[in-house]
Amino acid sequence: MPMTTIKVQAEVRDELARLAADDLGGVTLGTALEHLLTEHRKAQILTAYTPPAGRP
Repeated sequence: MPMTTIKVQAEVRDELARLAADDLGGVTLGTALEHLLTEHRKAQILTAYTPPAGRP
């Protein structure tokens, strides 16, 4: 897969690096970002299929 560069604040990069190291077993920042995007998509799907409160 081709690589690219994105501009993010240093604080965001550092937080992503900590997450990759501490929570995801030392994966690359790209893999950590892919993981976060996947989790976001899953959350969106669950929200779409969650019935409104008071409705079974």
